[in-house]
Amino acid sequence: MLKRSAVFVIMLALILATFGTVLPAHAQTIRITLNGRTLPTLVAPVLRDGRTLVPFREIFEALGATVEWDQTTNAVRGFNGPAFVLLQPDSKVAYSSGKAVSLDVPATIISGRTMVPLRFVSEAMGAQVDWIQSTSTVVITYRPETPQPITGKQGEYSTVYSGEVTTMNYLVTATTAEQTPAANIIETLVEYDNLGVLKPALARYWTISPDGLTYTFYLRPGVNWYTHDGKMYAETVAQDFVDAAKYILTSSNASKTANIMYSMVKGAEDYFTGKSTNFATVGVKALDKYTLQYTLKQPVPYFMSALTYVCFFPANGKFLADTGDRFGTDHKNLLSNGAYILTNHEPQNMREFVRNENYWDKANVHVTKLTYRYNREAANLSPELFMRGEVTAATISSSILDAWLQDPARKELVRPVTNNEYSYWYAFNFNPKISAEYEPDNWVKAVKSLNFRKAIFHGLDHISALLTINPYAPEVPIIRTITPPGFVSVGGVDYTQLPPLASIAKTNNYNRVLALDYRNKAQAELRAAGVTFPIKIMMPYNTGITNWVNRVQVVEQQLENLLGKAFIDIIPVGFASTGFLNATRRSGNYALQEVNWGPDYADPETFTDPFVPGNTYTDLAVVDSEYHKLVTAAKAEQVDLQKRYELFAKAEAYLINQALVVPMMAGGGGYVASYFHPFASSYAPFGTSNLKFKGQVVLDKPMNMQQFETAYAQWQKDRTAALKRWGQ
Repeated sequence: MLKRSAVFVIMLALILATFGTVLPAHAQTIRITLNGRTLPTLVAPVLRDGRTLVPFREIFEALGATVEWDQTTNAVRGFNGPAFVLLQPDSKVAYSSGKAVSLDVPATIISGRTMVPLRFVSEAMGAQVDWIQSTSTVVITYRPETPQPITGKQGEYSTVYSGEVTTMNYLVTATTAEQTPAANIIETLVEYDNLGVLKPALARYWTISPDGLTYTFYLRPGVNWYTHDGKMYAETVAQDFVDAAKYILTSSNASKTANIMYSMVKGAEDYFTGKSTNFATVGVKALDKYTLQYTLKQPVPYFMSALTYVCFFPANGKFLADTGDRFGTDHKNLLSNGAYILTNHEPQNMREFVRNENYWDKANVHVTKLTYRYNREAANLSPELFMRGEVTAATISSSILDAWLQDPARKELVRPVTNNEYSYWYAFNFNPKISAEYEPDNWVKAVKSLNFRKAIFHGLDHISALLTINPYAPEVPIIRTITPPGFVSVGGVDYTQLPPLASIAKTNNYNRVLALDYRNKAQAELRAAGVTFPIKIMMPYNTGITNWVNRVQVVEQQLENLLGKAFIDIIPVGFASTGFLNATRRSGNYALQEVNWGPDYADPETFTDPFVPGNTYTDLAVVDSEYHKLVTAAKAEQVDLQKRYELFAKAEAYLINQALVVPMMAGGGGYVASYFHPFASSYAPFGTSNLKFKGQVVLDKPMNMQQFETAYAQWQKDRTAALKRWGQ
């Protein structure tokens, strides 16, 4: 039987050892004060081996936390927000939010109360603890900053879209549009709140072995799978993660995210490649109904962040077997155990999601229905549909932004969109699958020339191109690296500021003089190699994205005017939104293309994935042995984060210096009119968290520019405080 107590006690216990204070051994009553008030306890604190033991229950309850005592495992568990602590009496090992902590003195039972070292409690929960020797008083100070509450109401969401998904099978897809349904109907082991704090979700708590190789998750019981019509199908159990992993690692299923899993999990790559046919050798196991264990082949410092990506989503094994190739093809061939149920999907017509009324965390799901309606002209029509109240949000493109801002009524509906961690760049195709009219053989000879690539690299005017997104501040989205600034840091230094990447991040790539100099060198070099001029550059674009349609024309005119139409002939080719990636970059059907990549986990390695041969987008692979040598060296360093990040920075600097890519901009940006709060839903700069509607609220009226800036500043302040408070 579980008994409640309070979670904060565990975190207070670690601090006195930090001070190194040895308390007096003479018999004396030890008093506890919390925020200046005496904290009465049924069992007084005691000294043991020079350390103070305090009653777990009373302190945790006083701090607003909860505690469970599990008689079957003789374990005490404390929960406070995203943090949790686990310990067993008489053990010198405890766990603070999953990480093993060595105790100087083990927890013990005294007069029926669990007594824990005060230092452990402090470090786990972030309280300040002082020892006043003259009065034998333990002084606890706990005044955490409280985030600004997000206010809003329940409501529904409606939108129009022009690009239809080709699959909703989240176990195989790697595109944002195709992952969005899964992000809202599938519950993950962990999740991120609106401030980006990692917290338990389907897993109530977990432990990480001291060597960093074994992660054991204890699932929340009673979370069920539901069919499209709301009927309970089965309970979500540990085996569902094993069955999903087996599906992903079966090579014939062609999962585009399998490489992420097998790069981390022990035995997974051998199973994927067929070296082993016994799945029992793979480090994904159900220890019992609710206990899931991953064993890694080496320590992976970013493993917890990867758990919010689709390759670590669960799937019911029986349902997978019963649906076979139909899995993920429509709403009838998907199950939900998350915040929403996909009740209807009619390709090129509509999709509908309704709130899962049996969801374990339904109290935090405020948007009760999501309705997507197909419209080929969605980008152009959505602003007017917004004004008519038919859609919840609409992108305000640069072509109509001035008109909206000059209209007193519409001006109050427009706000900026923050940039995100998606990275956009221009990719050179070294293995083009373009039609003969675009002279692919001629292109291959040209693109292998560093001088040619450098001419394009320095010739692209980012400001002119990005006026199509932000005509008032086109410099805002510009990035000069592939990894966006602010994505990860080490030792308090942003990754993009590590040498030798730091100098690149500060340098304006656009340089007319350099561009023309490299053009002249390239002309002489390529003419000798038999290249014909002008060099045809087939450049695809998505006809359903207005700013892209405008931008490809700007880039064509700007580059041709600078480098000369006798040197290059840029040929924009439009493709429909539906199936765009399959028709272009996935099939290698481009010479030069604006592409993007979103990080899958919190590590610089994620931004090397597109360029490695054998990845899910082989058309983006870079043909350069030195780059791959540098990336391999960086991947091999799994312990020293400083060294690891510096090695990745060296590889990325090489990629850019060799003009193998042309960095362009961070994702997001622009302007929107929306009834949604911009900082209420899940946030993480990787994985699928930003695709979720959980936590989102509906506003009475859209935010304007000033309101957005105020809310953004508050969010940044709250996020900084929250990450510090919870040690993240």
